[in-house]
This record gives sequence, structure tokens and C-alpha cells, in this order.
Amino acid sequence: MEATLPLLESYEEARLLWVAKGWLLTKAALELAEKPELKPFNLTQPHLSRRTAPGSNLPIEPEVAAAVQGMKTWPGYERQAEIVTRGLLALHGTRPAWMWANW
Repeated sequence: MEATLPLLESYEEARLLWVAKGWLLTKAALELAEKPELKPFNLTQPHLSRRTAPGSNLPIEPEVAAAVQGMKTWPGYERQAEIVTRGLLALHGTRPAWMWANW
């Protein structure tokens, strides 16, 4: 069984993903705040706005990252979400084994 690569490492990346999926900040905050397992993280719109500000680079908790990854992709945003997901995987992925042979 192959381990899954981490997709989100910061709140800034989470915002990039939920926007690519068609969510606005206010609606994403409401969606995340409704989840009982995320109550301890205080995911209100003002807090998410500060945590996801450009350049903030705050690390994201695994539970929050999983919830953002699991958010619905709205119709018409499928391709955009796929592009952002592939970009994040490329950013955080490891090198394929064939690349190590040349080093």
C-alpha cells in the first residue's frame, strides 16, 4: 500500500484549494465551522481571513486540511480544482525513483 502525499501544509494553500473548488471565504468558513470535529480550531470567517492572508504561511492542522480537501467541488470548477490539486501534489511530492539514479 502506498502512502498518500500531503496536499496542504499551510492555511494559504487551503485557501487556494477551496477557491479553486468554487468556495468563497465566507461560505467556506461556514462549511468548516459546522463540522463538530473542527470546533476546537475556531474557524470563523475573521480567523480564516487572517490565517489565509498572503504571506502568512501558517501551518495547517491535519484535521482542517482533510476537511478542506473533502469539500465539494462546485460545478464548473472541476478543471480548476484538478489543476490546483496537481500543482500542490507536485509542490509537496517526492522525486520519482528514476530521478535519483542520475544524482
